[in-house]
Amino acid sequence: MQIPAGVIAFLMGLLLISIKPSWAFNFEKLSFDGAIDVKGEFAVNEKDFSESPRDDRNAAHLNIMLGLSGELAEGMKTRIEAYREPINEAESPARQAQYGQAMQGAGNELGVFALENLYLHFDDLFLGVKARFGWQYMGDDLDLVGFTGRYNDDSLTITHADSAFLERHFGPFAATLFQAVTRDVPSLLTDTDYTLNNVALTTGTSSSHWYVKKIGLSAKTNDLFGETAPSLTLGLNLHQGQDRGAATVSDNINLLIYELTARGSSQGNNVHYYGTLAANAGRRNAVLSNTSSGVNFRGRLWHAGGEFLANKHLGFSLQAAQATGDDDPAEPSDISTNEEPDYSFHDLGALGMAPKIAFGEILGKSNTLTGGRPLLQGFESGSPLISGGQGRGFDAVAAGAHYALPSFPKVKIFADYILAYAQKLRNGSDLGKSRKIGDELDIAVHYQKLENVTLKLSLAALKPAENSAVLGNGANINLVRKITAGATMIFQ
Repeated sequence: MQIPAGVIAFLMGLLLISIKPSWAFNFEKLSFDGAIDVKGEFAVNEKDFSESPRDDRNAAHLNIMLGLSGELAEGMKTRIEAYREPINEAESPARQAQYGQAMQGAGNELGVFALENLYLHFDDLFLGVKARFGWQYMGDDLDLVGFTGRYNDDSLTITHADSAFLERHFGPFAATLFQAVTRDVPSLLTDTDYTLNNVALTTGTSSSHWYVKKIGLSAKTNDLFGETAPSLTLGLNLHQGQDRGAATVSDNINLLIYELTARGSSQGNNVHYYGTLAANAGRRNAVLSNTSSGVNFRGRLWHAGGEFLANKHLGFSLQAAQATGDDDPAEPSDISTNEEPDYSFHDLGALGMAPKIAFGEILGKSNTLTGGRPLLQGFESGSPLISGGQGRGFDAVAAGAHYALPSFPKVKIFADYILAYAQKLRNGSDLGKSRKIGDELDIAVHYQKLENVTLKLSLAALKPAENSAVLGNGANINLVRKITAGATMIFQ
């Protein structure tokens, strides 16, 4: 039986207090922190790409974070983090905290707060093993395969995992084990990944409990080859997501992802670069596909990018990514068993790509475009694991620049261009349609009013491709326009 990591953390805390009375927790070492995010959007033509009639959208989001962290005892730390959640259509109305919402009573107001972090951290649990048990985030803002945390979409989505994390260093190498169980929406693996269909992975005969495991090995080149080597961190990871909802194996989904990552910097930290290669393996058994055959996962993904700081005022960025698609969901790979390969890539995230990899304010952040999730942050590569059809995949390139005004160093201007295509067209249904999704141009201004207060304004325009297979817009190619304004305040 799987025991939730949050329960483990709570029980271990009680155990430590009860069997070691001499451990007097020093609450003076705990510190309080928080943040407020305010974001508003006005967008035109997101749904029909036409001025006649023109569809408009107005939205505003408020996100409040309250945190408490610090050292409870020598080598033992904790973190508690609560969020007043922005709107999320998958949640109950009581948790849809929004501008314009009627004043809430105390009970309802407390109901919109959700604990995203609640864990115990041990610097040395045993034999040099670092450990963290409880509700926590997974990965960082460059992780494409298995990320939970603060997303950068229009809804300011936040997810966490109920998990256990272990890490042990062996010379220059660090070995990690991460194991999680998921229960609520939208958490890890309880929604579709890289898809527009927006159908839960765990509907039908399966359970809403998914078990996720990550085994990793990483090393820094400086530790391996000396300080003269380029500063690079290499990682090799195996991810596994399983549905164990029924007593028989006939409905099981076993998704494996092999991942190789590289991240580094050079020239006095003026150049940063990163890359990811990932490949799917495993299978979905026949019952969940509602067909006579199972599906073997064969998707691929790569991503590479970098940033260059020319001087203290000017910088440039470039990134490109591809997630493979599948052009024929009925193509058998084994005539004897009629088992089908799924060449579209699947990840293990609630929204797909991590925040740093969002391609544009419209393609990468809009939750309304085509009526689903952000296209290039959880875009249609892998369709729902329990449905019959695979996704089209994507090809995307983004180039950007930023400039800090010499006369007004607190003001920074950003410009980004994004070009996106579907990686595959579906046989039959996409006949005569275009692989191209569109071109997007973003202009943004950030003003750091105070050290802990930043104001943001962005203008974005997307030129949709005519008769795009992904957008389904036919001959409608009017510009999608979007204005976003926001403010972030951090206090500690």
